[in-house]
Amino acid sequence: MKSQKPKVKSQKYGIFYLLLLLCLVIFSCTSQNSREDKGKLLEIGSPAPDFSLKLFDDKEVKLSDFKGSPVVLNFWASWCGPCREEAPALESVYKKYKDKEVVFIGIAVQDRKEKSLKYIKEFSITYLNGADDTGKIAEDYKIYGVPKTIVIDKEGKIRFDRTGGIKEDELEWEIEKVLK
Repeated sequence: MKSQKPKVKSQKYGIFYLLLLLCLVIFSCTSQNSREDKGKLLEIGSPAPDFSLKLFDDKEVKLSDFKGSPVVLNFWASWCGPCREEAPALESVYKKYKDKEVVFIGIAVQDRKEKSLKYIKEFSITYLNGADDTGKIAEDYKIYGVPKTIVIDKEGKIRFDRTGGIKEDELEWEIEKVLK
């Protein structure tokens, strides 16, 4: 019988994979904490931060201009896949609720004006839209990814905050709650 040599190579790989796993666990825990800080939603019931937005038609609006009406804010970018998926639903819900004095404001983030205008045309978007060129609005609203939809009640308080795509029926549900 031949004597077997110890499997030093496999032990090295075993230790390597164990250390790699340990590093991944540590990284995951620390990055989870930072994601929680960054990804914290706005506090439901808190006042929505006021802002001034230059629209693509060169007019300017302030959120405070719409106090007394529910407002739906949607942060988006033309390059964002989920934004493109939800765009028809947002326009459809806007058309359904515009006569009930629900205001929709689209805010393009990290996008070029010509791309934003092409997106608006492509999806036949008719509600107010402008670009957050300075990033200040996105910072105030804790935008760390798009799309993000926020529903604000008639008193200017945040009632819904969602990062990620939204479906038509879900948005209608949230709007109905603030119309009551």
